[in-house]
Amino acid sequence: MCVFPFLPASNLFFPVGFVVAERVLYAPSMGFCLLVAQGVSLLATRRPVLVWSCLICLICIHASKTVLRNADWKNEHSLFLSGLKVNQRNAKLYNNVGHCLETQGKYFEALSYFNTAIRVEPNDIGAYINVGRTQTQLGMYEDAEKAFRKAKDLLPRPPFGEGYEARVAPSHLNVFLNLANLISRNGTRLQEADKLYQEAIRMRSDYVEAYINRGDILIRLNRTREAQDVYEKALQLDDHNADIHYNLGVVFLEQRKTDLAMTSFDKALKINPRHEQALLNSAILIQEEGGPHKRKTAYNRLQMLLEGKDVNERVYFHLGMLAMDEKNITLAEKWFRKAVENPENTTKQNIILLVGNKGSFPMDYMDYGF
Repeated sequence: MCVFPFLPASNLFFPVGFVVAERVLYAPSMGFCLLVAQGVSLLATRRPVLVWSCLICLICIHASKTVLRNADWKNEHSLFLSGLKVNQRNAKLYNNVGHCLETQGKYFEALSYFNTAIRVEPNDIGAYINVGRTQTQLGMYEDAEKAFRKAKDLLPRPPFGEGYEARVAPSHLNVFLNLANLISRNGTRLQEADKLYQEAIRMRSDYVEAYINRGDILIRLNRTREAQDVYEKALQLDDHNADIHYNLGVVFLEQRKTDLAMTSFDKALKINPRHEQALLNSAILIQEEGGPHKRKTAYNRLQMLLEGKDVNERVYFHLGMLAMDEKNITLAEKWFRKAVENPENTTKQNIILLVGNKGSFPMDYMDYGF
């Protein structure tokens, strides 16, 4: 009971991929407890006072250790820090502490732990990705690019002259997405970002996220036909992804294929009825292209968006437009007033143009907020 349950996790016969932890000692500890009980029963007949005193002390000591250990298990942060007290040469622990700090928004502290992970394990691809991601959050874009490129250089390479899908951990492939997303902030480097997405796809042909991001870049490059092909390929891999259907709808809009765009938006909403972008853009498309019989659908979709926390001003604007189409001037005024509550938005300029074109809106509205 002490030895055999421990053997599978001992690394003696095959590598298990993790360090010895409490969870692999639960079963072996049962055998140890049985040995203690057997030893006490044998020795208690000779010197009962001493034996029972030692047993009580042992129980109290381990009970105290359990109470102290419970404090380490309070949360992930304290648990990983307790591991660092025992082993300061484990890069994974530094990365885990950094992740905890990152989720708390403590990016500078997280960056310190990620950098320490690199010092402990210079070839840790994940640590470089973590450094680059955190530096991106801190606006340290040049340093972030260097970190991502270092992580990319550490990825396994195919043998010379051979083509194959490299066996790379899915989490490590994120380096391509992170690096491409970073450099695509610069509109002059979109081609470079596109090449990175293509490289990720070559390394793993079912990498859906790379297809999605590449499609976004192709749209920005005005290569909508290629973007359509990319999204359709992504749908072959994951047909139940609302974002892909929505993005394909955007491509069709760019190509002025409004019927196909609406079909894609509807598919996205069938998968995720709360998909905000699909709700908004499909409602706008209905309001602009659809007939009076479809206005109710557009109105209902815009109303769903009002249930969110941060309502886009365009929601109010197009609710006002729907009311104008219905000749409900009072309701339109209500929605337009909501749209111009933010003094920095541009909706009020649109409303001025609208009023000038319609010519049927109350003139006192012209003085509101302008």
